[in-house]
Amino acid sequence: MNCIRIGIPTLYDTYLKTFVNFLGENGVSVFFALSGFLITYLLLAEKESGKKINIKKFYIRRVLRIWPVYYIVVIIGFVLIPYLSGLIFFEDQIYYNSLASQLNWAGNLFLFLLFFSNLAMHLYPKVAGASQSWSVSVEEQFYVIWPWIVRFTKEKLPYVLIIIIIGYKLLAENFRYIEPYCGKVFKYWFYTFKVQFLATGALGAYFYMYKKTVIIRFQELKWLNITIFLLLIIHLLINLDDMIFALCSTYLILLSASGKGISNKLLDRIGIFSYGLYMYHPLIMYIVFSIVIKVFNPQNNLFAYNILLYVLMLALTFLVSHMSFKYIEKPILNFKEKFSKFRTQ
Repeated sequence: MNCIRIGIPTLYDTYLKTFVNFLGENGVSVFFALSGFLITYLLLAEKESGKKINIKKFYIRRVLRIWPVYYIVVIIGFVLIPYLSGLIFFEDQIYYNSLASQLNWAGNLFLFLLFFSNLAMHLYPKVAGASQSWSVSVEEQFYVIWPWIVRFTKEKLPYVLIIIIIGYKLLAENFRYIEPYCGKVFKYWFYTFKVQFLATGALGAYFYMYKKTVIIRFQELKWLNITIFLLLIIHLLINLDDMIFALCSTYLILLSASGKGISNKLLDRIGIFSYGLYMYHPLIMYIVFSIVIKVFNPQNNLFAYNILLYVLMLALTFLVSHMSFKYIEKPILNFKEKFSKFRTQ
C-alpha cells in the first residue's frame, strides 16, 4: 500500500516513476539472487567437506528458518487485517480494507498454507498484509529440487545453471507461442518463478567456491566495476532487462562476499532480521498510515507529512522485526544449528 492509493501525491508522480514502480520487484529480484548464492554456497561447502549433502537436515533447516514468520504473516493477512479493517480507526485505508472485504478463504488460504501464494495472488484477490509472501513461496518451491541437483552434480553444475538461465530466457521471450496451450495456473507460476535470478546467484556461488582467484582478478578491473554500477543505475531508472539486472546483482554479491563491497556492523545487523523487515512492513504501513493521517493533515504540509510517515514507518518496522528475531526467530535458529554443519543466520 502507498500514498497514491489514498490520493496523496508521491514520487510516483515524478520522473522517478519507473524507479518507484519497480523498486519492490527489483528488491525481490536481488533477494532471489542472494538466496541462490547463499544456499548453493552452503550446499557446495557441505559437499566439499567430504560428506554427502544431507537432504533431510537441509529441509529441516529451511523449515525452521522460513516457516514461523511466514505463517505469522498468513495469520496477519487472513485474520488480523480483516479484523482491523472493520474498526473506525482504519476507515481511511480504502485499498487494504477493500482487499480484506474481498478475501477468499477457501482456495486462497489453501494455496498460502502450501506455499503457493505466488499463484494465489493471481488466481484470487490479493491478501492485504500477506501478498508479499509470494517470493517466499517461490523460494520454497526452489528448495524442493535444488539440493538434489547440487548433490548429484559436481563439475557439471555450471552447465546445468547456464541451461536453466538461457532456457528460461528463451521460453519467457517466446511464451506467447505456447501460451494458448497452457493453463493459466502454469502461466502464473512461470512468470512468478524467477528462476533466472536464483540460478544466476547459484552460478556466482559455484565460481566463488572454485574460482575465487579469477573473480577477485575481475573485481580489480575498475572499468568493469564502473560499467556494472552504471548498468544498475540505468536499469533502476528505465528497467532495462531482467538478465542484465540478474548478472549485475550477482556481481555485487560476489563483490561483497570477497570483502570488496560495502560491509559494516550496521548492515550486518540489518541483514540478520531482514526477513522480518520484508515480511512485516505491509502491516506496519497499514497501521502507520492510519495513525499519521489522523494527527497530521497532508494538505497542510506534504513534505512534513512524508517525513513523519516514513520515519515512523521505518522505526516501527525495525522495532517489530527486531522483536520478532529476538523472541521468535533466534530461539528457533539456535535449534536449527543442530542440523547444520556450517553456522548460518
